[in-house]
Amino acid sequence: MAALPFREMMAALRADVHPPLYFAMLWAWIRLFGDGEASVRLLSGFLYLLTAGAVFGAARALFGRPAALACAIVFAASPLAVLTASLVRMYSLMTLLGTLSLWGFFALARKPSLATLLIYSLVNAAGLFTHVWFCFLLLAQAVVYLWVWRAEQIGWWIGAAALSCAPYAALWLPVMLRQLGGTSQTLAWVPAPTAGSLLETIGLQLGPAILVVPAAWWFKRSRPPGLAAVCLSIAAIAILAPIALSFWKPVFWARFTVVALPAVALAAGAVMATASHRAEIALALLACGLQLGLAATPRHCDPRWTAQWLAEHARPGDTVIYTNISRPAIDHYWDRIDATRRLEEFSFPREIDDHPGYAGQQGREALEAGAAEIASQQKEKPVGSRIFLLHGFRPEQDAIVLRRLSQALTPRPEQGHQCAGLNNYISRISVFENTR
Repeated sequence: MAALPFREMMAALRADVHPPLYFAMLWAWIRLFGDGEASVRLLSGFLYLLTAGAVFGAARALFGRPAALACAIVFAASPLAVLTASLVRMYSLMTLLGTLSLWGFFALARKPSLATLLIYSLVNAAGLFTHVWFCFLLLAQAVVYLWVWRAEQIGWWIGAAALSCAPYAALWLPVMLRQLGGTSQTLAWVPAPTAGSLLETIGLQLGPAILVVPAAWWFKRSRPPGLAAVCLSIAAIAILAPIALSFWKPVFWARFTVVALPAVALAAGAVMATASHRAEIALALLACGLQLGLAATPRHCDPRWTAQWLAEHARPGDTVIYTNISRPAIDHYWDRIDATRRLEEFSFPREIDDHPGYAGQQGREALEAGAAEIASQQKEKPVGSRIFLLHGFRPEQDAIVLRRLSQALTPRPEQGHQCAGLNNYISRISVFENTR
C-alpha cells in the first residue's frame, strides 16, 4: 500500500477499512530509508522503543521513578508489544498514541490548562486516524472520568472530547461510513469472542508479568496508588466494551487490544513497585529478556516461514488454497524466493481474492457449492498433483472444503504441518494428492 504514489495510496485506503495516518507515515519512511523488509519493520520497532519511553514518563509522573521502571519493563516484556513491534502494521503507533493519551488524560484531570487540553486532543485525533479501536480507549477514559471526577471540571472534558473527535468526524467519518456500506466483508473474518479469547488477551497483554504481578500483590509493603486502579479500569473497559459489542456484531480481536496495553502496564507496574521492587524488577527483567529471546525465534506459519515451506515442498502443477486473508503477505515472500513458480493459487471462498483483506461472509449453502466445485476441479488435474490447504482460524468454514477434498482426493497427513503458538492466520497445512 505505502509503495504506491501518495494519491493512489489514499484512494486505495478509502476503499479499504483503515484510517490513513500510519500508512502516510510509512509512505514517508520508505522514501527516506528504503522499502527493504528490515527498513519497513524498523518503523514499528522504533515506535515500540518510543512507547516504552512514554510509558516510563507517564508512570514517573503518576507513581514515581521505581514504579516507572517497573511499568516500562511490563510493557517491554509484553508479548503483544513485542509482536506488534515486528509487524508492518499500525499497532505500535496506536500503542504510542494510547500511552500519550493516558498521560494527557491524567494531566488534564489533575491540573487542566488550555495547553494540556490542546495536546491531549491532538493526540486523540491522531489515534482515531490510526485505528478505529482507539475510540474504545476514549470511551473508557470518558466513563472513568465521569465515574472518578464526576461533574468536576466537566467543561474541560467536553471540550477535549469535541476537539478530539472533530477532525476525524469532518475528514474521515464519511469515508468510513462508505467503507462499511460498500461491502459486506468488513470484519467478516473476525470470529465471535469466547472465554478463550479473553484468556488469550490476558496472556498477550501481560506475558511473563502475569507470574510477577500476583506475587508482588501478595508481598506488597504498601497499598498501590489509587491511580493504578483508574488505569486498570480504563484497560478493562477498553477491552470489555468491544467484547460486549461482539455479541451483536463480532469486532473483538486480541491484537486490537494493544490500545489498552499502556493502561495495563501502568497498573501492573504500580502494583509491582509496592513490593520489594528491586527483586520484582530483577525478575521482570529476566522475564523480559526471555520474552525478547522467544520473539527473535522464527515463528512457524508466519508469512515468511509459510512461503519458504511452500517453496520447498510444492512442485509445478500443484495447487495452494488459502482459507484466510494471509495470501498477499505469503505471496510477498514467495515472489522473492521464486517469482516464476508454476502453481495454481486461489482462496476459499474465492471472493477473498476479489477483496484483499476481507475474509468473506457466505452462507453454508454457498460454501458447500464452492467447495464441491473446487474438489471437482482438482480431481480433474493430472495424477500425482497435490493440493496444499492452508487452514485459517475459522474451523467450521475450513471443515467444508476439507471434507470435500478428502472425499475426492487422497489425504497425505505426513506431508502436512501442524502449527503451534501465535501465528499469522495459519493454523495448519493439509496436503492432498490426486491418485485417481
